[in-house]
Amino acid sequence: MASDFRSSSDVVLFSTDISARGLDYPDVTAVIQVGMPTDRAQYIHRLGRTARAGKAGHGYLLLSECERPFLQLIADLPVRSRPALAPAAAKALQVALTTARSAAVSSELLVESYKAWVAFYNTARVTTPLGWTREEMVAHANGFARSVLGLSHPPVLDEEVLRKMGLLGVDGLAARRDDASRTSGEGGGGGGGGARGGGASKAGGGAARDGTAWLAWMAQSSGEGGGDGCREKAV
Repeated sequence: MASDFRSSSDVVLFSTDISARGLDYPDVTAVIQVGMPTDRAQYIHRLGRTARAGKAGHGYLLLSECERPFLQLIADLPVRSRPALAPAAAKALQVALTTARSAAVSSELLVESYKAWVAFYNTARVTTPLGWTREEMVAHANGFARSVLGLSHPPVLDEEVLRKMGLLGVDGLAARRDDASRTSGEGGGGGGGGARGGGASKAGGGAARDGTAWLAWMAQSSGEGGGDGCREKAV
């Protein structure tokens, strides 16, 4: 896939942080970071995939309102904020985007996305300027599950995984005892984790298909209060 992207034009590559360092893609015109990086260095490394060898490029960081404190880490950089979509424009997109999500994303992937979100932000809440309590992090996680993943309720997580993350017993999390801890001695379960990433585009982006729709959806905001979790916004 990397070689195809390197030799193609008018395409979009969706990637985890494996592309952030050590890979050189010529003529990347834009880097779109979806979600908060782990730190300032990661933000810069991701951004460095564009504007290489004296060429022009642009960087975009999509943050939810609850991730806004991250901007403190890059306050000295020339970052400009853009307003979210107007409520009417966001609502006009919602039906089509919800349909696309239902058709393209399996229920298993939605659950794994929730697990990865919890694992990432449980660390980020204490290693970045977020400063959330465990309860605040869980509230944002469940808002993400509702408004972004479209889930009616938070997925159930293994009890042992929650214990290792220091989250067992936190209100808002649904826990299930891991099979490995049952007295019956039956086979064990596992945990969830994941990597956050973004996308890089070469002039145009007509080949993005559902990917572009997903990015647009992540950038939308209905403008309805901050209590509904981490809605993605363009920065």
